Amino acid sequence: MRSLLLLLGLAACSSDTFVAPADAAPTDASADVAAVPISIVGATPIQIVTGIDPALTLTPPPAAGNAVIVGITCFSEVDNCVIPQGGVTDNQGNAYRRVVEGASIISSTTHGSRGYIFVAESVGPTNGAFTIRVDANGAPDANYQDFAWGALEVAGLAQANSVDKTGSVPNVCCELSTTVSTSGPTTQANELAVAVHTARSNDNNVNYGHEPTWTEHHVNVNGTTGASPHSMVTKVLSTTGIVSHTWTHDAVTRGTSAIIATFKGRTP
Repeated sequence: MRSLLLLLGLAACSSDTFVAPADAAPTDASADVAAVPISIVGATPIQIVTGIDPALTLTPPPAAGNAVIVGITCFSEVDNCVIPQGGVTDNQGNAYRRVVEGASIISSTTHGSRGYIFVAESVGPTNGAFTIRVDANGAPDANYQDFAWGALEVAGLAQANSVDKTGSVPNVCCELSTTVSTSGPTTQANELAVAVHTARSNDNNVNYGHEPTWTEHHVNVNGTTGASPHSMVTKVLSTTGIVSHTWTHDAVTRGTSAIIATFKGRTP
């Protein structure tokens, strides 16, 4: 009898059914899977140009499936510098969405500077150089315009519908700091926040400062060189909530505005 019981016990142990020990943690099939890490793979140098529709090359080209985020501060004598949907393109056929448009810092009914954030999600394979172009309203030969801008390659973002929350602050003058916040809390913990500050000032150094937990990728501090002062910063998020960023700067002579957007990370 004892031998029979032993054999039955061995048979039970060798079955395909896993029996958790009494002190094992409970399993939950609906538990969140681990998020794919978000990282800034590459960044162009800031480009400052005047009098032309600008173009820059992202070197090395972005990997297929990654996102390209473009941050722009522009000045124009037409429409206070409007870059419409479709106003950012590349030579590889990727589509760029205008995520958020900043308030214009105006000097007349048509002259003004403002910030923009555009994104191309899940770019395709690149053939040759990867060149991005910006086309604001108004032809540059008859319209003075200038740009301070750059682009980032980002890995780990959702391949579609990645934009989560946005926010902006209007043109204000002439404080020593600017804070921009999203319009509401983020919907997931794994996100990337991107913020752009724009200023107009007759100052050769507006002395930008940014929060230490954020990374500044592009900055133009000189408001007398042909392009408006500009700062683009990012932060990889790990918790949900309203997202904000504060820049410090000199009291500018004309005004400041700022924009922010968050982008959802990918999950397996």
